[in-house]
Amino acid sequence: MPNRKTLLEVLITPVVVAIVGIVGTYLITKQQNEYTKELREVEINKLQEQAVIDRELKIIEIFADKITSGEPNQKVAALQILKVIDGEMAIKLAEVTLKVTNENSIVAESAKDVISSMKSIGNSFPIIISFKSLNDAKKYVRENNKGLKYILTIFLSDNGFYAVTLGGYLSYKEAKIRINYALDNKLSDDAYVKTSTKLGKNLFYD
Repeated sequence: MPNRKTLLEVLITPVVVAIVGIVGTYLITKQQNEYTKELREVEINKLQEQAVIDRELKIIEIFADKITSGEPNQKVAALQILKVIDGEMAIKLAEVTLKVTNENSIVAESAKDVISSMKSIGNSFPIIISFKSLNDAKKYVRENNKGLKYILTIFLSDNGFYAVTLGGYLSYKEAKIRINYALDNKLSDDAYVKTSTKLGKNLFYD
């Protein structure tokens, strides 16, 4: 009997070792793959964010050059350039220009046009939460997209994060209404409106 037990142990031991090795290798590989995927996502996000920053800085540089010109037409051109950058930044720069400009000038009218356009052309997004990973954003939407007045959507923000929103490409007024809805219904403590022309399509179904 003791000999049989010893023989059985001898026969089983390699199998156990093999199983442990296979499981261990699988877990390590899985962990490495997940880590590599996370690193890849971080790297892609950084590159996307840097590309956006570089583009914005170049446009703002052109704006600064033209807005300081003595020619009203150059200043008007500078303001119109703002319509291709992030809406929030465009509105802020136009508002600053308006404050230091003669109220009845064509430059002031152009600044007002930029502010009005960026708030009403349907490029506002009511953001309630953001994630670094698209999968995490999708999981949040699947778990919370029930019993709401508005459908949750996902857009890749220009900061590299995946923004969960209550719809997109809305007027500024409509986006504010949805933000108030989110706050009143405890969907978020820090929901806010982002105005942008570069958030692309709803990524929930990708």
